[in-house]
Amino acid sequence: ITRAFCKAVEDNGYYAGFYCNVDYYNNFYKGMEKEFTMWVACWSNSTNIQAPVWQHNNKGKIDGINTDVDMNFCYVDFPDIIRNAGLNYLAKASLERLSDLISQLKSEVEKGEKYGFE
Repeated sequence: ITRAFCKAVEDNGYYAGFYCNVDYYNNFYKGMEKEFTMWVACWSNSTNIQAPVWQHNNKGKIDGINTDVDMNFCYVDFPDIIRNAGLNYLAKASLERLSDLISQLKSEVEKGEKYGFE
């Protein structure tokens, strides 16, 4: 489902990526980071998983926020990548197409249709 969703997003002119923890990466997503940007949660001092965004902590503190917050390292300039690729245009028609596509995908998943991926 994640691959189909990311593909649908990209097919409509938007930058796509997915978020996962180490367990999901190892059991479901390994290799998919070559197709789409991955944001990985690994709350230890380091990870051997190569990802442009690493959520390293879920106990961060920020003045003015009264609860723990996620802390992340980002190793790439996403605005520059997206701008240079000409993605994420925000014309009303594009948002409507994306919304229609999400509805269609949701309907197909609810019907139990298969997408031919792992």
